[in-house]
Amino acid sequence: MNPEDEAECAKLANAFAYYLDRNMGKELGALFTEDGEFKRPGLVVKGRAEFLAWTGKRQTDAETRHIAAAPVFISGDDKTAKSVSYFTAYRARKTGAPLPEYEGPVGIAEYHDDYRKTEEGWRIARRKVFLVMTPPARSEAD
Repeated sequence: MNPEDEAECAKLANAFAYYLDRNMGKELGALFTEDGEFKRPGLVVKGRAEFLAWTGKRQTDAETRHIAAAPVFISGDDKTAKSVSYFTAYRARKTGAPLPEYEGPVGIAEYHDDYRKTEEGWRIARRKVFLVMTPPARSEAD
């Protein structure tokens, strides 16, 4: 895989966090192949129409940010590639305060991505989330 192709795939990976955090389903789906799939614990989204439906159902009373590291490409050629990247997810409830407050990351995980070169250029064919760390459970008294 050449450096230009890696850069194009890395742009897709970074755009995912931006579009997800803003519930931009059409743009999020366009990062994927027509049959593209996103999997995380408790969720499978497949195909561009499902991305639009999923983001329309996401919480509107919360602010999220996904802070992702650059992907490391573990294999690739001129038509397919695989990468792994780390990310930390933050979530805060909107309370009407000037800025939402958060108590720390909700988790640290890895994205395992499969890319495919299409007529539209490189697209994510599959993105799977593997949880690596979670914060300790909070008691009701907290």
